[in-house]
Formats: sequence, C-alpha cells, structure tokens
Amino acid sequence: NRAQLANELTTLLNEGDEDANNTCYVMPIGQMRFDQQLKDDYFDHQNKATVYIFAVIGVIMLLIAGLNYVNLSTALMSKNVQDVGVKKVIGANFRHIFSQVMSETLLISLIAFGLALLIVKLTLPSLSDFMESRFELNLSNPSIWLIFGGVLLLSFLISGIYPALMSAGSKPIQLLHSKNTQAKG
Repeated sequence: NRAQLANELTTLLNEGDEDANNTCYVMPIGQMRFDQQLKDDYFDHQNKATVYIFAVIGVIMLLIAGLNYVNLSTALMSKNVQDVGVKKVIGANFRHIFSQVMSETLLISLIAFGLALLIVKLTLPSLSDFMESRFELNLSNPSIWLIFGGVLLLSFLISGIYPALMSAGSKPIQLLHSKNTQAKG
C-alpha cells in the first residue's frame, strides 16, 4: 500500500527532529518521468504526448520502409525470374525457393539493423545536445534487445513473406516463358 509506505517513510524521516515537517510521497517510477509538478528530483520530465507521437512516427516509418522493400523485391524479382525458373526445372521445390528468398531478406534485415544501430550510436550525442535533453542507448539492458529482436522479426516477416511466396509459388514454365517474352518485346 503506497499510502502506508509514505506514512512510514514520513515518520522515519521526521524521527528525532521535533521541528521537522517533511512529507514523503510514493509513486511509481514510470509516472515520475511524466509528472510535471515534481520539483528537485533526478528525472528529466517529458510530455507523454511527445513520446507517443515519436513512437507512432517510428512505427509508420518502419512500415513504409518494409513496404518499400517489398515493392523493390517484387520489382527485382523479374530480373531473377530465369534463375528461379531454372532452379524449379532442375528440381527445387517450394520450400527451397521460399527459404532462399527469406534467407536473403534476413541477411538484408540484419545488415540494415546493424547500420541503423551504428548510426543511432554515432548521432545520439548530437541529438542530445540539440534537444537539450539526455538521451542514451543502454545496450546492456536485456529489455532493449527484446524490443530490437521483436522489431527485427516483424520487419523481416513483413518484408520477406510476399516476395518469397511470389517467387516460390510461380510455375517454372510461366517463369521461363515470361522472361523470353520480356526479352523479345
């Protein structure tokens, strides 16, 4: 009970000093960062609306990037049509083609994640100075790696499933025929 704990802390703080008139309040740490009325504390106070706006902008940017990757992969698939068609004629099945495209997507996602992490690490001090606030990226925190892993997995699935299904699901004759038709005309 927070009220009971606050009373006990107040009693303990004022113990031994008859003139003391200190009062303790107890609140969850998550609320302290957003409480603008607290004074003389150790938190940089933020506005919840600003945090939510930046989170929504980040999610929208991630979705747009994933959709752009799907669009580019689908467009580049026409260049790899003959390769996929030959693999299918030789005996590659749906699972082989699907896993190849998904592996390529995973590799590209991991490289992009590494580059993004490097860019964030290099630009975070400048952003902190510009915003006059203290931003830090604590990579030793396991929760941040869970979030990174979830975002990486989600972006990998969003950007990889459609191109993989399109490549693996096409018929070999259609693939080889469409490549020949495109070359002629």
